[in-house]
Amino acid sequence: MRSRLREIEALGQSIWIDNISRQLLEDGIMARLVEEDRISGVTSNPTIFERVMGHSDRYDDAFRNVIDESEDPQEIFERLGYLDIRDAADLLRPTFEKTHGEDGYASFEVPAAVAFDARKTLEELVDEGVKSFSDSYQSLLDAINDKASELAHAS
Repeated sequence: MRSRLREIEALGQSIWIDNISRQLLEDGIMARLVEEDRISGVTSNPTIFERVMGHSDRYDDAFRNVIDESEDPQEIFERLGYLDIRDAADLLRPTFEKTHGEDGYASFEVPAAVAFDARKTLEELVDEGVKSFSDSYQSLLDAINDKASELAHAS
């Protein structure tokens, strides 16, 4: 039986999910969604991570490891979240390559402190080792910086 998501994808629509978790990654659900249903991207934010990190034992070992290195809640959250985003990006890489960068992204809401500074945002990503697609990210960040400057001058 053909997936409805594949039918939508065949019409040229990209299908992204707004959910990521260790369970989706470790149990192979995300891989199946990418391979069978043609999910072409994933996004997440602190609310989603609060739900999955705070109400699951899947993150317990990672919490223990990170807590040994930092007690800052923001840093702990970012380090654990970046791991999931990195793993999702790895699963989506064939989509990224097949679509020449049009799809195949795993996105993560950046901290508010760097949201309007493309260079600092990129540095945050590089520091955590999740910048898998450097040229595309750089182009995206340049566009964001340009738009932010444009909006700042318009107000």
